[in-house]
Amino acid sequence: THQQHDSRHEPLLEHLNTSIDLLWSFAAEKGVADRLTLVVGSDFGRTPRYNANAGKDHWPIGSIMVMADAPTWGNRVVGKTDEGHNALGIDPLTLDVHQAGERIYPKTVHAALRRELGIDATGVALGYPLQESLIDFFG
Repeated sequence: THQQHDSRHEPLLEHLNTSIDLLWSFAAEKGVADRLTLVVGSDFGRTPRYNANAGKDHWPIGSIMVMADAPTWGNRVVGKTDEGHNALGIDPLTLDVHQAGERIYPKTVHAALRRELGIDATGVALGYPLQESLIDFFG
C-alpha cells in the first residue's frame, strides 16, 4: 500500500477479518476450536504518516494478534507506542509500559508462543533458535 493506502488497505483488512471469522466458524464446526491457536502478524508495520502518493511505507513497528478459544491470557493488549508510533518498553514481569523496560520484537512473541505451545524444545524449534526473552505473555 505504498500508494492510495486507505482505499487499498481497508478492503484487505475487511477480507482478513472475514477470513478469521470463517476459520473460527469452521474450527467450531469440526470440533477443534479448543485446540486452535491463531497468530496473525506481519514482519513490518506501516508508517504513521502518508507519503506523497497517499500511501504508507514500511515501518519497524508492527503488531501481532494471538487468538485462542477462551484462553486464560486473553482479552488484553500488551505493548504501546508513543504519539510518533515508536515502541515503548514494557516491564517483563508485569507487562506494564515502563520507559526502561524491554522492547517487544516478533522474535520475543514467537519465543513465548513456542513455550506456551510446548514446542520450544522440538528439533524444528532448536534448528531455528530465537533469542530467549523473559517476557511471558501467556503466563
